[in-house]
Formats: sequence, C-alpha cells, structure tokens
Amino acid sequence: MQDADVPLYLHAEFLPNIRQITLYVSLPGTAKFDGIRPDVQLSESRKAVTVSLSNPFEHVAETIKLPARVNYASQRVLKTTLGPAPKSDPNGTGNPSYDFSFRMQVDPDEEALAPRDEIIDEFAPWTAEEMSSSTRIRCRECEHLFLDSSLISESVDQRTGERSTPGWIWKDLPSGNWAEMMDFWHCHKPDPHEGHEKEEKASALEIEEQTAQTKGYGADSHVVAISGTVFVDVATFLVAEADCIGLKKV
Repeated sequence: MQDADVPLYLHAEFLPNIRQITLYVSLPGTAKFDGIRPDVQLSESRKAVTVSLSNPFEHVAETIKLPARVNYASQRVLKTTLGPAPKSDPNGTGNPSYDFSFRMQVDPDEEALAPRDEIIDEFAPWTAEEMSSSTRIRCRECEHLFLDSSLISESVDQRTGERSTPGWIWKDLPSGNWAEMMDFWHCHKPDPHEGHEKEEKASALEIEEQTAQTKGYGADSHVVAISGTVFVDVATFLVAEADCIGLKKV
C-alpha cells in the first residue's frame, strides 16, 4: 500500500499457532525521512490499523486490515516510543529503507484459526520439486506471460554448484508453522539471576533478537529474491524484479 508521492509499505504477518500478529512498516531510506516515525492507530474493532507520518508528510496515511482481532494491550504496543531505525537493504538493490515492526497478540476470545490453516497447508497446488527449469507462468485473466525461462542464460545446480542447462531454479518457501516454531527453538536462553533480573532480562532479550536476525528467522529477517531463482509456496511466487516481464508495481 502506498501514497502517490511517498511509498509507505504495510504488511501484517499472522502466526496462528502462537496467536501473534506482527505489523511491518517500511519507509524509504532517503535523507528526507531521517527522524520520521510512523504513528500507528488501532481501530475500535481492533481488526485494522492506520499508519500516518509526522510533518512534513502528515498527508500520508494508509490503513491495513488485520488477519484477526488483537487484544487491548496491543494499543500500548503500538504507542511505544520508537528509537532510531537502522537503514536496511535486504535485496541489495541500493534502495535502503527504514523498517519498523510491532508484535501484537490475538484477542483471547477470537476464534482459533490454526485448524483451518492446517487444512490449507495440507493442500499445496505446487511445490519446487514439481516445477521444471522450463516452467513458464502467465496471468490467468489476460494470458500475458510474465515469467519465461528462455530469458535465463544458465542455471546453477543446487547440490554441486556447477552451471547447467538454462532455466529456473525452484525453492520452497518455509511455511508459517516453520516460522512459528523457530521463534521458540533456541539452544539456551539465559536465566536472570537474583538481584539483576531487570538487567539480565534486557540483556537476554537483546541477545535473542541478535541471534534471530543472524540465523534469518527473526521478526526483521527477510527472504531475498535472487535472479534466476523462484521461491514458491501455497499462494506465492517470490521472483526477482529483473526476471519479470511486463509487470508493474501498483
């Protein structure tokens, strides 16, 4: 979602097994956005959020519907004072961004959606193994071909690293369940000692976040699209922009 003049990107990630929603807000990493902080307002229904910017971008605002109703405590989470956001460039395109994230818990009275998601996960219309190096993808409505393997000069064997016949390399994206489990899979979390509980907890949390980002499963981690490689899951094809034909951002 974006304003005509200022790109303001919103994304909500829902992890049903741990009943958590993470809201991601991304701003361009240019000098004019230095010090700009998003103001996030939760709707009365607690099923949508509106993000606006401070002066001189007070005209910029976007609303996103959440996958589930969040609890009342989420209002405090969204009002937390944000520190300086580091610039990130996960795709290595030279277009850095300021990224903010907010973790909210689903309301206890909200109907559990995990069983329905599990049914969806069991039905996968395609997997990386079922796709070939010459697979092509077109729009169902206009039949325009936007992914053509003939434009890829060569591919790399995933096991040997050797270059082989031209075509796509297909990889499966991790499922939502994988991401949820990895949030809790740690070898050891330091236990706070008596008399230093506050400092120890803060230190342990910082170490945990750093570890999560390093291993690629933290809240701020990104899956990076690589030219010549297509990542696929139940409802998504993640492709490098350079590999797409005749598509435009909306």
